[in-house]
Amino acid sequence: MIKLGALRNLKRIKKYQQGSILESANNATIMYVVIKGEIGVYLNYRKQNQKLLYTIGSGDFFGEAALFLKKSPRTYSVAHTEVYALPVDAANINAFWTEEPGITFELFKALCARLDAVSAAYEKLAGQPFVDPQSASPAQGAKRVLKAELEKSKAAKTIEPNPDFSLFPDGHGKYELNMDSADRVYLMDKSYTCPACRHDFHTLKVKASKLLIESTDIDMRNRYRGVEPLYFDVVTCPNCLYSALGEMFTSPDKPYAELPEEVQALQGNLNLPFELCPEPDSIFAGYYLALLCAPKFFVKHSSASAKLLLKLSRIYQDCGDTEMELFTAQRALDAYLYVYENVEISPSQEQHLCIVMAELYAKLGDIKRARDFFYKAKTNRNGSALLKNHADKRIFDLRDPASSAEA
Repeated sequence: MIKLGALRNLKRIKKYQQGSILESANNATIMYVVIKGEIGVYLNYRKQNQKLLYTIGSGDFFGEAALFLKKSPRTYSVAHTEVYALPVDAANINAFWTEEPGITFELFKALCARLDAVSAAYEKLAGQPFVDPQSASPAQGAKRVLKAELEKSKAAKTIEPNPDFSLFPDGHGKYELNMDSADRVYLMDKSYTCPACRHDFHTLKVKASKLLIESTDIDMRNRYRGVEPLYFDVVTCPNCLYSALGEMFTSPDKPYAELPEEVQALQGNLNLPFELCPEPDSIFAGYYLALLCAPKFFVKHSSASAKLLLKLSRIYQDCGDTEMELFTAQRALDAYLYVYENVEISPSQEQHLCIVMAELYAKLGDIKRARDFFYKAKTNRNGSALLKNHADKRIFDLRDPASSAEA
């Protein structure tokens, strides 16, 4: 992904309406850097056997082969939404390199990352270096070997279930959940195409327009009238079991990734309803499958995993399993701490992160660290007033009884 903040001249950005075809076999001389919006890449666009291969989002780019190699693609790149993109063509490329050194550097880094990923995939499958030393043309020889090894691997590969592997952790039990939304007033039937296996399916999602907050817990968890969105936040493909949070499901950063072997081994053996009739077991399974898939399909998987674990902790809370609630809360805290210490985030995101970690520390009984992170949220200069007030109130709630008695 490209850091779009390196772009200097915003006047270069162009707007493309939904449905616009940005790249096709008849229009292939431009590279695009996507600033905002979503683009779908299709085979046989507008034909009977049309197929969506993957989607491209903000910070990604396409059309480099068209620009640098003058190679016409076999695919169509179509705007799924209103798109803002930066076009680069042969006529302005020299000026672009000169005037935009930051974004140029980001592009070269991303291109190298793609090449490195291809090389790594080849070496994993072929068991040898990417370059074939016995070929008159090393690149062509490597391509031939890669193709043969991929076909051989695909034909021979079988994943056997691991008897020592369990999708659910030790301590996970049999649960019941209040699914009062059976009348479907708060739910809608939404269709998806799985980015991992291209399977089309339907599942239930919450209607955002129907959400009405009835109350808010002390840890800022909202309670909604008639429905609990947590039970419908994860989408699972019933065919291949690829799973992710709904807002991430259709646009993984690594669309060509393979499913984890644990997930592949479960295919055909996990007889749970993941589509229109969810039950507690399938809800929990969706979350644990998403935790397995996140590192394979998403660059910022640590943030996704932290969100999944926090939501899981709250579902265990709804089930009345305090031990699993605290166990999962500790895992969520560890994941959030990793994000806080290792991932570049904005000041406003940092404030929200501090609030979340403070509440987790408080739940786990570490009051001192909870107060420390509430104080960081309270003194965040770029933070929101609402979160500052919440942090201030929670610092007061968690004050030392001894010191307050002395006062």
